[in-house]
Amino acid sequence: WQVRLGGWGCGAVCQAAAALALTPRLLARVVPPHSFRHSYTGKFRFRFWVFGTWRDVYVDDRLPTRAGNLLATTCALHDDFTLPLLEKAFAKLHGSYGAARAIGMARALSELSGGVLQSFSPPHQVPALLLQEKEKFGVQTRNGLIGGQAYCVTGIARVHKGVGRGEEEGEEEIMVRVRAPSGRGKWSGRGSRGGADW
Repeated sequence: WQVRLGGWGCGAVCQAAAALALTPRLLARVVPPHSFRHSYTGKFRFRFWVFGTWRDVYVDDRLPTRAGNLLATTCALHDDFTLPLLEKAFAKLHGSYGAARAIGMARALSELSGGVLQSFSPPHQVPALLLQEKEKFGVQTRNGLIGGQAYCVTGIARVHKGVGRGEEEGEEEIMVRVRAPSGRGKWSGRGSRGGADW
């Protein structure tokens, strides 16, 4: 899914769902198959991991709109309503769209996947750097990424550096492949797709 946040959009759950969509088996646990052909009732079931158990949340097919436009999050494919319905179920689970918007990415991922969270403490100079740079959040950097946006890690590998560009033979480099759920903010720095060193 390529996520487009609406006015009521719950960014963390939508980005977590886009990350989950990379593993269809996990997504199927949260979004059971729905039929639009046989005995369609307008009722949808979603499952969330809450306090150690999977909890079913049911919603109808009515989505909030203003002037015919969805207020909820949408997908790049305009005829796919799975994401806004999932977002509605998540908002129902937490009491409102406002409460759901306050949920962070880690908790949203946990409630969608049933996974265990692990936190890492950054070096103490990082918070000071973030405070210094906070006015730049949301601004695209020179390498193409957007500050303050969540990215999904879709791959990591050790690769041998190319010989002939000043690198020693046998040197390794760690490459991380990321995906932006919004489809915006593509890496354009060293090692980017289509770059000279790709």
